[in-house]
Amino acid sequence: MKNFISGKANKAVAIILLMILPRLITSLFFDYDYESGAIIGAVLTTLFMFSLDKSAMLKIKNNCKRTKPFVVFLLFMMMFSFQFVFWFLTVKIGNPSTNAEWLSYTSFVVPIIISPIAEEITFRWALTETCIDERTSKIKKVLFCFVALIIWNFVHTKSLTTINLHVIVIGILLYIIYFNSGNILYCIFTHSFANLFAVIFTSPLHSAIANLCTHNILIAVDIAVLVLSIFLVFRNIKSLIKNSGNQ
Repeated sequence: MKNFISGKANKAVAIILLMILPRLITSLFFDYDYESGAIIGAVLTTLFMFSLDKSAMLKIKNNCKRTKPFVVFLLFMMMFSFQFVFWFLTVKIGNPSTNAEWLSYTSFVVPIIISPIAEEITFRWALTETCIDERTSKIKKVLFCFVALIIWNFVHTKSLTTINLHVIVIGILLYIIYFNSGNILYCIFTHSFANLFAVIFTSPLHSAIANLCTHNILIAVDIAVLVLSIFLVFRNIKSLIKNSGNQ
């Protein structure tokens, strides 16, 4: 336990600071930094991991080589179905939002490209590989995820008292994917797809798509697709891990 606190915890704090400090510093000089702080943080985190944990670099390199297009397609379907459920419920309770500037750099490029890469490098890869290993108990894994999700929620809400259930659920799903695959590309794709459909469902296309909410059969089909895609994703991920272990 002493080694866990003195070693892993200190490295985890360093990774969190590498994520937060560049954003804070760039925000002091620019009204909007075009997410340069996030990009700098991701680069520094990668260099930090390379200098201190080359085994984590090798692990992620080998796992990324086993990325399968079919699994990526399943992740695409899974996140479409997932986001459709949340959007459907939002429309039903009468609280939809529309972003007229959805094709801007801030609303489109940042959430779909920059944020998934920068955040997955920090949360799913660097923090997980630093704090979790094969000897880590389930209790410590749960504690790690709990703390990481608090920080994950704070990064998205900028508040320690506001809980965004949507963000938390996606965060949990991403950790499950990483724990089962060890493949950061699957997490990046999943995160990117989630944000892509969130952007689409809050774009001006919202009013046209909203007509679909009058047909409850669609949400039933969507939930069926969601359950099936989740099952197939983890079935394929586990089979890949099993096959790689036999090689």
